[in-house]
Amino acid sequence: MYALLEALSSVLDIERNDISGCLHKIVDNSNMIYAVMLYDSVAGGAGHVRRIASKDGQAFAKIVRKAIDITKNCTCSPSCYNCLRNYYNQKIHDLLDRRLAYQFLENYDGNAERVEN
Repeated sequence: MYALLEALSSVLDIERNDISGCLHKIVDNSNMIYAVMLYDSVAGGAGHVRRIASKDGQAFAKIVRKAIDITKNCTCSPSCYNCLRNYYNQKIHDLLDRRLAYQFLENYDGNAERVEN
């Protein structure tokens, strides 16, 4: 999630504090299911997160590629302020691992399909 937020901030050229997110995980039939929820943290919403929901999926794909680039090309271990850490997530710095982040995100690199509800 933090890799996606850093990438979103970079690609859209917005303040990192203008967006936020939360990670939700559940176990379903012995499978771990993750949901990453991104949202505008600006009062009233600024529409930043909505900008990545393009019809062709290319905006989100660009964010994923940037997140992979941020985490895969850093030389720290396990994370640092150049990749995943920031002031707001300091309580979980010991849990942030850039290698796990890019390994997870590489599963989502490629062509995205939009699913209509």
